[in-house]
Amino acid sequence: MIRIRFTAADFARVRFEPRPAPLQELNAALMTMTRPDDEVLFGRWRHRLLRSLPGAVLPLRDLVPGEVAPLFLDVFSDTLAEGWEAIRNTHPELVRSELRRAYAGQPVPAPAWIRALHGGEAGAWEPLLRAQHAAFETALRPV
Repeated sequence: MIRIRFTAADFARVRFEPRPAPLQELNAALMTMTRPDDEVLFGRWRHRLLRSLPGAVLPLRDLVPGEVAPLFLDVFSDTLAEGWEAIRNTHPELVRSELRRAYAGQPVPAPAWIRALHGGEAGAWEPLLRAQHAAFETALRPV
């Protein structure tokens, strides 16, 4: 266990962003959607969202084949465009190492677009950006 002690002065220095980071909110929503627990709290929302997500979001399932998501998805930005730019500018070695980590121990090989992303091929980011856009528009934009 890690114990962190805050003083009144520490709390006085805490600042909050004026709005949520869109891709962080999307990641949290998608994680909540795929977890089997909290049925009472999230069940109706989860089922409604699963029925409404378009097929364009399927690459996100490829990107997170198990319980471990690549760290390059954790982007704090004020806008979707800034978030996507930050993801797209992830250092290639971090992309490769995170994809290896996400697929470690998986019984199936990575799909072609993931292998292209791992190889740094031009246009390899497009399926991810389209999937995130479709997921955001369906899950978060309405609210």
